[in-house]
Amino acid sequence: SHCKEYLESMFTFLSRDEHGGSKGGFEARRIAYKVSYYLTEILKPSISLIVPNHISFSTIILLFELTRKSSMDAKYACEILQLTLCPYKEAADTNSSTISRHGQLHAVTPLLPVLLSSAVSDVDCVRQISAYFAIYVVLPLDPFAANFICTYLSSDDDVVTSSTAKKCLLILQSRRCEIQGIGWHTEVDDVTFLFSDYTSSSDRIEMQHDIQSAVDKISNSARIGEAAAYMILRHCKFSLTVALESTSTSKIEDTLELCGVSRTKDPNIKDVVGNCEICLDDTDLENMYAMPCQHYYCTGCWQSFLESKFVDDTAVLNSTCPHLGCHQRITIQEINDITPILLDSWREKYLISRIDLDPAYRRCPGVDCDMIAVAQSRYKC
Repeated sequence: SHCKEYLESMFTFLSRDEHGGSKGGFEARRIAYKVSYYLTEILKPSISLIVPNHISFSTIILLFELTRKSSMDAKYACEILQLTLCPYKEAADTNSSTISRHGQLHAVTPLLPVLLSSAVSDVDCVRQISAYFAIYVVLPLDPFAANFICTYLSSDDDVVTSSTAKKCLLILQSRRCEIQGIGWHTEVDDVTFLFSDYTSSSDRIEMQHDIQSAVDKISNSARIGEAAAYMILRHCKFSLTVALESTSTSKIEDTLELCGVSRTKDPNIKDVVGNCEICLDDTDLENMYAMPCQHYYCTGCWQSFLESKFVDDTAVLNSTCPHLGCHQRITIQEINDITPILLDSWREKYLISRIDLDPAYRRCPGVDCDMIAVAQSRYKC
């Protein structure tokens, strides 16, 4: 118990930043790592004191976070992480043909954010240790999370990292029947998974491009406007296959009605009286606007109405015509016509809705983490 207390004190010291700047601070951190390694080695036979029964990964998470500080931190933290792997390796050797049927997904969830970050680290030893943890720690508890990580690492430039990841994928392949037998029914080798960073402009642009490509296919196939295609794709949870089937000749009219959209925007403005139904002001005809449902309001009221719908991520995507009882859906067409300055914001909210609705997307469970796992070939038919 004293070793455990000392070890926790060492990790607490190492997690602080104020000692790392000076030469003396650097030496103190190096010594602290040496002591931590020694204490971990002493505790190795009873390593459950550090990682009790696969439930708490707090110490391991802290060590992974230390790998981000500097190359020295990465080197020493990875050495200690190798020691903490020992009981998991022994368990894997003892139960080499069994994936734990008692492992629960939530047990490994706290570890996934740091593993995702480590998988994209610039330091070879950090990527290596993430591959080791995927095969010995994550695989028995959540085989599909292990598949996500190792699919990415299998093409790593570092030979140790890629070979370890490929070993994990081979295990997954050999145990497919067992994995499916305990409640998971996804093919683990038919889909390629990539990791995207939502804060990266290039990654967002690529995701937006995928959306636009699907919208264009729906629009051209069903001969409907882009605005309607956007709403149908979202209604089908971003499955292009389902969307194309729903817009076939025999189903298109029912789908349009269900989604609250029309083929094109073509309201008849010839018989409109210049009086806004919201503010009741007399308005010039050219300053009136309506969706295909032909409920006309002045552009000022339209602008205020649309701006109020950008308060959260989904309000504007779920909004309908302001006329009481009208189910005509607000689309990108209205945003472009009335408030074009909000067009980029609308696209961002649409992208967020895809991340939340599309089964091919999974957010990292870490707090405030922007990493996203993406199953490729989603739009291949």
